[in-house]
Amino acid sequence: MIAGLAAQKEAINSYGDLDFNTANMNLATLEEKLHQPTLRKSGTHDSTTLGWACANTSCTILASFATPYGQEIPPTAVPVALAVIKPFPLLTHTLAIDGLQVGSTIEEIERTCEKRGYGVPLRKNRITCDDRWSIAWADLNGSVDVLSFGNEKLLSDGKTGLNGIPSSRISGQNKDAR
Repeated sequence: MIAGLAAQKEAINSYGDLDFNTANMNLATLEEKLHQPTLRKSGTHDSTTLGWACANTSCTILASFATPYGQEIPPTAVPVALAVIKPFPLLTHTLAIDGLQVGSTIEEIERTCEKRGYGVPLRKNRITCDDRWSIAWADLNGSVDVLSFGNEKLLSDGKTGLNGIPSSRISGQNKDAR
């Protein structure tokens, strides 16, 4: 476990300061900055989750793609979800998405999104971040430890679904089942 944590710290420090931009987020840009993922696993709803800077199965950066596990993810594929998890405190570099950093306060997250013209609450601990992405967070004593971005545009366009069924049909099936 200690060797895994040391490798995770080394990987994160080798990236330098990272600030991803959701406007041009795709697998190619992730691999350009982070190289090849160190974790590849089956996600929910016929998706594939990739992880970088991992200590065993605990990764600092995770991205889920609407590509069934085992299939090739195209370099131009945009993630359905992206998460950055605060690593242990001895790191010397920052991890951010659209200027939002793990370790920030909730107020800083909300203020940053509002400055960009967004920040509309969607539900508890989830707000809009731009015209395509929402952000959710988990915090401990006011410090954000997990930033989770959801690509609302991909989700609402029905491009992802359960077992290949578009989400729009899933919602319709749920209504029919009632």
